[in-house]
Amino acid sequence: MSASNVELLAQAFAGWGKDKPANMREVLHPDCELVVPDSIPYGGTVRGADAVIGWFTRELWRWFDEFTSTPEGFVDGGDQIVVPVHVQARARNGKTMDVHNVWIYEFSDGKLTRGQVYADTAVLRDTVEGITPG
Repeated sequence: MSASNVELLAQAFAGWGKDKPANMREVLHPDCELVVPDSIPYGGTVRGADAVIGWFTRELWRWFDEFTSTPEGFVDGGDQIVVPVHVQARARNGKTMDVHNVWIYEFSDGKLTRGQVYADTAVLRDTVEGITPG
């Protein structure tokens, strides 16, 4: 029996962090894409397995000293997996955030082809830019 897409996703991102690609390469399709809202400084669309791994292990860390993204469950839609996450982070400027986001991951033939985050981009932007909401 092959692993479900939920199992593949959980294994792929277990233990990721700064300079730690975890097991991502094994599950990423070579032409995968990562979509992060352009309205945040570290946002944009990243294409290709190496670029996606680089975003998670290096690019994100240009903005943060601490960053955890803890899955709060997995909603199994077959080839689409919805993952609500609890993010706690401290930006390089000392600002902290404690937010909840949602990721949608898409699979094809057991490989992750697309990941997209849905988040309160104002909080993310303000945190890395050092803005305290008025």
